[in-house]
Amino acid sequence: MQILPKLLRQRRSHAATAPIPAGLVPIGSLQPPHPLAGGGFDAARHRAFQALLAAFGDPDLLALKRRVLAGEAVPPPATRAGRGSLRVAQAQARWRDGPGPA
Repeated sequence: MQILPKLLRQRRSHAATAPIPAGLVPIGSLQPPHPLAGGGFDAARHRAFQALLAAFGDPDLLALKRRVLAGEAVPPPATRAGRGSLRVAQAQARWRDGPGPA
């Protein structure tokens, strides 16, 4: 856990950009290891995180990701979270469909 002095000074428990509903306080977050960290792709770690994401992730963002991975043309989302999800899905599609990173 990270406690950031700037957030404490502002009497905030989390960044304003975090999608935490009003009245709730985050107690933890999940950040997957980079799938290429350690010299190679770890498919088991990737699958494990995808299962967590499917169970607990934002349904709208998951639907966006599925559309991109299915090859649909998707217009740029209006939200920051949507744009981030779009970039991740596009990167995963490139990795899946291409020869991998150079």
